[in-house]
Amino acid sequence: MRALAELDESSYGGCDVCGKPIGASPLEALPWAALCVEDAARR
Repeated sequence: MRALAELDESSYGGCDVCGKPIGASPLEALPWAALCVEDAARR
């Protein structure tokens, strides 16, 4: 799973587009989130 691989790489919780932290609340709701709120809103 991607989230487990990111945990191993210490990159879990970072936005795939901008690299900023996704934040605790979005990750609690969707642990597999790959985009921050701002970048997700642009899609």
